[in-house]
Amino acid sequence: MPAGGTFTVTGNGSLAGSTLTATGAGSINVTYTFTNTSGCTSSANQTITVNALPTSFAVTGGGGYCIGEAGSFVGLSGSQSGVNYQLKKWNQHRCSSFRNRCCSDFGAQPTAGTYTVQATNATSGCTLIMNGSVSVFSQNCDVSITDPCECKNNATTLTNGQFDEVIQVNAPDGQTWTVTAVTGLFASSSPAPPAAPAPIAVGTQLTALGGNTYQLNGIHVDAQGYSVTVSNGRTSQVFQIAVVILIKHYFCSWYLLFILLHSH
Repeated sequence: MPAGGTFTVTGNGSLAGSTLTATGAGSINVTYTFTNTSGCTSSANQTITVNALPTSFAVTGGGGYCIGEAGSFVGLSGSQSGVNYQLKKWNQHRCSSFRNRCCSDFGAQPTAGTYTVQATNATSGCTLIMNGSVSVFSQNCDVSITDPCECKNNATTLTNGQFDEVIQVNAPDGQTWTVTAVTGLFASSSPAPPAAPAPIAVGTQLTALGGNTYQLNGIHVDAQGYSVTVSNGRTSQVFQIAVVILIKHYFCSWYLLFILLHSH
């Protein structure tokens, strides 16, 4: 190509000096025109096709999960037809991939790490890393009783005295724990004896205290055991904890306490 000619660019592109820049997907038409000293003019044309990048979607999910569960789910906020999506951990390919799926979901990821997603147009091969990343981690989830059987000193008989109980669940922040079954545990706002205590309702949410801690306050009645089942909405695994507590008070006696912790 002789020097001294001129370039003309039309379509989805622009030319600055010797740098050609695409302004969007589509065609760029480049024409080079040269006129020699004799006044003869010739030109050459080249059409360049610019393929669109995949649409960007946000990586979703991640977070902590209880040991024994399948893992934390990782997905995308959306997907695009004709595009393959590859899940990566620490920027290395994972086996999970999908294409042309709505409500994109890579499923539960049991391995701790930081996850990203790469999108590849199946026709053009153009790739784009999706927006953001999520971290997956596991932790032991358990249930405990703090300050057990704190006497309220409100008995009117030998068997109707009330005692405060604080049940604590240790699990990743960001979950919702609720009571799914309960027997013998009553609301901490219950009236004093001789009135009957108010039961804790199924569906009651535990209070999220932060620091991977959830708490349920209640009361039980003297010499009566209780059971409570709490769940984070996943049901594949049940933790059962049996605690025997000796209450050093005239109106207390031995009782067996079962707490069922549902998680997945």
